[in-house]
Amino acid sequence: MVILFFFETLWQGQTPGKRFAKIRVVRDDGRPIGLQQATLRALLRPFDEVLFIGAILIMFSNQEKRLGDLAAGTIVIQTQTPTTSTTLTISEQAKSVSEQLLQIADLSAMLPDDFAVIREYLYRRSAMAAKARTSVALQLAKDVKAIIHLENIPEAVTPDVFLEAIYLAYQKFSNFSHD
Repeated sequence: MVILFFFETLWQGQTPGKRFAKIRVVRDDGRPIGLQQATLRALLRPFDEVLFIGAILIMFSNQEKRLGDLAAGTIVIQTQTPTTSTTLTISEQAKSVSEQLLQIADLSAMLPDDFAVIREYLYRRSAMAAKARTSVALQLAKDVKAIIHLENIPEAVTPDVFLEAIYLAYQKFSNFSHD
């Protein structure tokens, strides 16, 4: 048990078994887990296994998380499988929303690390289960809104489209600010 949380910390959310199964643990907002999250998950593992508490929570909660994941604020996702294309698909709606965001959002508050998390999510989302994808997108969109001091996203924009729009807007903002 002790060695597993070291693997999860050092191998970006993977143990040898998770690596073989092509899954990993990430924070709810899509960021890599740290020692604190890995330790909390490991300490709660025995409770998850007693009387199948973890299995019951996974089956009957809408978040599909075991006790350790609920407490640590983590989620288990499938790792990206190599594809022949490394292109990122951006919706037409996101392209128009990105123009609005350039006008109403404080993109200067975003750090390159924040952008990297969004980019990583957008590349990996197709490999995620629907519930995991929805959960991560919602949390990440909420965090980004707070970072850029945005009260509301434009009407009828899903978290996924919002993240695509932020991706585009930040790229344009970065290019303008470095010219």
